[in-house]
Amino acid sequence: MSSDLTLPPLRLISTTEYATPGVQSFAAVPGARLYHVRIFSAGGGGGSGRRGATSTARSGGTGGNVGAVAEGWFAASELTFPVSVTIGTKGTGGALVSANDTSGNDGTAGTDSSFGTKLRSRGGIGGKGGTAANTAATTSASDDLAGIFAASSTVVTAALAPYINSGGSPFGGPQPGGSAGSLTTGNAEVAGQNGGYCSIDPAAVAPAKGANGTDGAAGVASALPGVAGSSGAGGGSSVAGAGGKGGDAARGSGGGGGGSSVNGQNSGAGGNGGDGYACIRAFG
Repeated sequence: MSSDLTLPPLRLISTTEYATPGVQSFAAVPGARLYHVRIFSAGGGGGSGRRGATSTARSGGTGGNVGAVAEGWFAASELTFPVSVTIGTKGTGGALVSANDTSGNDGTAGTDSSFGTKLRSRGGIGGKGGTAANTAATTSASDDLAGIFAASSTVVTAALAPYINSGGSPFGGPQPGGSAGSLTTGNAEVAGQNGGYCSIDPAAVAPAKGANGTDGAAGVASALPGVAGSSGAGGGSSVAGAGGKGGDAARGSGGGGGGSSVNGQNSGAGGNGGDGYACIRAFG
């Protein structure tokens, strides 16, 4: 790291945000000596629900995984301007199922984000389509675990996302999508999961899960720089009608899973993940 870091106290000069997928260019900020960069890759799309006979188990799709977070501090002398900033493209939700006795479709992965050659964050994987086995959602205090881990460990989150509601994260990172409602062999609905949110943002709330075939709520991008959006909530399953669609996610989070359905009715599609994002703060 450059000796620039030993200079007198710094002040914030500017904050630049990038939220449009693709490659953009970041120019040097006049007077800046130090930059803080935080990037999110794009979140994965949720899986769609299974469509099957009344006497069989039909699970909803699982939510898409979070986009990874990468951040760092860089002295101006370490960077070659302009810096290329790549914003990842969201993963798409699995398509609804219109054929009887058919499992759901997986969501697709989001793509990577990067800041020149200094930082890269990997895209979140897609959720799994529903199968002929139920995935019961939890309703305990541990529901917040996946949201807390989301910003710091994609490996842990990948393992937890299908089974634990994402809840609220205090770290400001992306959230896994909520898994959808399922149907038991007795044709009863098992509730899905709410979307996750960043509790560091006082305005953020959990997107509501669907029930009885209604759609899961969509995630919302935070108004705070450097903070992820909320994830999509799981769609509700239906014992008689179509399954609910998973909610679309915002800013790096995962899409919600689609609800399951009975033969003769379409299952719910998975929600789309959130696009990637970058926040660059210049100090001088």
